[in-house]
Parts: sequence; structure tokens; C-alpha cells
Amino acid sequence: GEDHPLVVGCWLNLAGIEEKLGDWPESERLLKKAAAAWKEIYGPNHNRTLLANRGLGNLLRRWGRLDEAEGHVRQLLDEQLAEVDGNTLEIARTHSSLGLILMAGGKIDAAEAFFQLSLTTYNEVHGVGHVSTIFPQAHLALVAWKRGQLETAAGTLDRLTAPALAERGERHPTSAWMLHERGKLFIDEGRTEEAERALRRALDLNRQLTDGPSSGEALNLLELGKLHRDRGLPDEAESLFGQALKIFQNVLPAGHPDLVEAQEAVEALET
Repeated sequence: GEDHPLVVGCWLNLAGIEEKLGDWPESERLLKKAAAAWKEIYGPNHNRTLLANRGLGNLLRRWGRLDEAEGHVRQLLDEQLAEVDGNTLEIARTHSSLGLILMAGGKIDAAEAFFQLSLTTYNEVHGVGHVSTIFPQAHLALVAWKRGQLETAAGTLDRLTAPALAERGERHPTSAWMLHERGKLFIDEGRTEEAERALRRALDLNRQLTDGPSSGEALNLLELGKLHRDRGLPDEAESLFGQALKIFQNVLPAGHPDLVEAQEAVEALET
């Protein structure tokens, strides 16, 4: 039947595929459809309903629609907190989602508070040092980085990268993300050779992870382009920016912040 939970699960999985293929409006439609169906079947605070709704919030964040994303996830969190004996782990996951949205919007103090709430819950439920605590710790490292506390951020990411790779394996999106963020931080530290190694390693992983170009690959290329530009290598930078832009044009909607950044980088070199 149309509203069977297994059918709804297919909508959710298809939403992820549509995003990677570049049809973000269809991904948004499917996520809303899945969230509404599971809410009808299971209720507003069931883990499947929350999964679809957080997925929608994360899509809006990646799209740059931060006000919509924040409003959606705050409403989600309010509903969870209003429930008697709510699932603390699900609340922690929503705390993390909201923290990422707030950090993307420059609301660093508020983001830090939600990441800390998430970390506290994971420590209480799973124990200090459990692999589930890697993500909120990494997010707190990004907060420190945005505040200019490079040594603190670098130390945390260095401490987390090895266990993340060991737990997830190198051929995993989390591993590629960790390496990408560490590469960007190396750039801010002025450690350009280490930055290039980390970014190229992330690039190799992203190319292994997908059958065809991906936004993760394009982000790696974009950062490598900026690195080469700032080292006075405009030809290499232009090639990398061009590769990133071509991928973004195929996998991102018009006006997406990453697409705009790549377009502006190419145009700046051309002029």
C-alpha cells in the first residue's frame, strides 16, 4: 500500500539519492512526504518520524536556507521536549542538528550550547570515549576554530581522526569529512603541505565512495584550488576551481552557496 512503512522508507532513501543526483527540490518533497506519513503512522516523536524531519532540516541547512532550517528543527525539538519521558538520544541528535544550523548562521555561542548538550547525553548513555561522542566533540572543535582557537581545534581533531578512521574505516563519508576539515584547519595554521596531503586524501576517498562526481569531491577540489591560489599558483588553482564548478553545476541547485563560491572563484581568476 501507498502508506506502508516500508514504502515510506523507500521515499526516505530515494530522497538521499535525489540530492546526490542534483534534484534537491525532489529530495525536499520526498523528505516532507516521508515525515508526514511516518507521523501519521507512528506519531510525531517516533525515531523514524524524527529521522525524516532531521533529514529535512539538514537538507535545508546544506542548501543555505538557514532560517527555514532553524525554525523547522526548533519546532521539532520543542515537540520532543514536551513529551514525557522522551528518548534522550533522539533529543541529543536533534540538539546536534540544531547546533550545525546555528553554527552555519554564525550563532556560535548558541551552537556550542547545543553541541555540549548532545555530548553530555552521549557520555551519560554510552560512556565517555564511546565512538558516538566523536561527532559532538568534532563539532565543538569547529566552534573553537571559528573563535580563532586554532590550537584547541587542531588538538581535538587530531585526537579524534584516528579513532574515527578506525571505527568507520577509511572508505566512509565520515572519514572523508574529518580529513577535509583537518585540511582546512591546516591551511589556517599555515601548514600548507600537510593541508594538501589531507585534502588530497579526502579527495581520493570521496572518489572511491561514489559512482560518479559528488559534492564532497567538489568541496575537496574547491579547497585545493584556494590553497594553490594563495600559494601563487593560478594555473593549478584555475583547473581545480573549474573541476569543482563543473561538478557543483550538476549536483547542486541554482544559488547554492557552494556553487556561488566556485563561480566567483573562477571569475576572480579570469579577471
